[in-house]
Amino acid sequence: MENISIHFNKSPDYLNRYFKQQTGSTITDYITRYKLEIIKTRLKYSDLTIYKIAKEMNSTDESHLNKTFKSVLGQTA
Repeated sequence: MENISIHFNKSPDYLNRYFKQQTGSTITDYITRYKLEIIKTRLKYSDLTIYKIAKEMNSTDESHLNKTFKSVLGQTA
């Protein structure tokens, strides 16, 4: 978020409010969903393990990734 706010020369709070007004979602939620879609695709079309994909996507561990999947997408990875 900090990098985005610096790039646009706006405060993180302003950008979050603006993004939510325009999309109905926070920037963080949007990025989380985007990452989960990438992970879903990688799991489906690659031979990588969930552990390796979680590590690539800077997730803390497989368990955390599965909890995020469940809470956001309603399914486990």
